Amino acid sequence: MAETLGSTTVSTKLHRIAMLAKQAPDTALTTLAHHIDEDWLREAYRRTRKDGARGVDGQDAEQYAAELQGNLRGLLERAKAGMTFPRKSGQVGYMLEIAMGVLCS
Repeated sequence: MAETLGSTTVSTKLHRIAMLAKQAPDTALTTLAHHIDEDWLREAYRRTRKDGARGVDGQDAEQYAAELQGNLRGLLERAKAGMTFPRKSGQVGYMLEIAMGVLCS
């Protein structure tokens, strides 16, 4: 998988989060929302398998990608508003929940 400018930015943010956690291992990081932006979500989408199950909204990865910018913007707005997401494995529509795992692996 080729690196992109977005993946470099995301990697820098992940490094910062890791350093914060290392500097204060007994302190809970209560929010990471300010680290998440559209580049972060776009990179998570880029790294996500596209042949998985449809989302709870019935969309597959190709349909999601057709309106990717708007979908990521809406996902970011919902995430920062504290809305919850479905927790069903393999679904495109809950990328934020898997973003940390995908980007940190």
